[in-house]
Amino acid sequence: MTVTEAATETKPVAAAPTPKRRPGLNTDTLALSAMFVALFAFAAAIIGVGVAFRAIDEHQAIVAASGTGGSAATTVQVSLSEFMIMPKPLSAPVGSTLEVVNDGTVEHNLSVGGLTTPNLASGERAELDIGGLAPGTYPVTCAIPGHKEAGMETTLTIG
Repeated sequence: MTVTEAATETKPVAAAPTPKRRPGLNTDTLALSAMFVALFAFAAAIIGVGVAFRAIDEHQAIVAASGTGGSAATTVQVSLSEFMIMPKPLSAPVGSTLEVVNDGTVEHNLSVGGLTTPNLASGERAELDIGGLAPGTYPVTCAIPGHKEAGMETTLTIG
C-alpha cells in the first residue's frame, strides 16, 4: 500500500452512542396520555351538565304538575278585639293560613267559610287553615253570640 493509498483509506468511524430509553416512558407517551385524560374530563363534564339540565327539567315538571308553583303557603295575621276584626277587610292568597290572635280582654273566635277557630282567651292564638276554600269573597265573623251584632264582622277575599 502506498502512502497515497493510506491517506485516502477511510477508517470506520464509531457511531455516537445512543442514549438508553426506558420503554414506554417518553415525552410522546406522556403527551398522548395527557390528551386522553383531558378528553375523558371533557366528556365527563358534558355528561354532568346534561344530567344537571335533566334534573332541572324534571323538577320543573313536578312543580308544574303539583300546581304549587314552588311558593310557600302564606300566613295572614288577624287580630280580634272588642269588637273588631283587623285588618278590615281581609285578603289572602289561595292556600293560605290565618293566624288569629285575641288582642282583646274577652273570649273571641273567628269563623269563615264553615271553618271556626276554638274560643280564644285574651292573648291566645290559633291557626285557621283556609287552604281548602275556593277563590272568592266570604263573610268573616266572631261566632260567640252577640259579637257579630256588636261589630265583629268583615269580609275575606281569597284569590
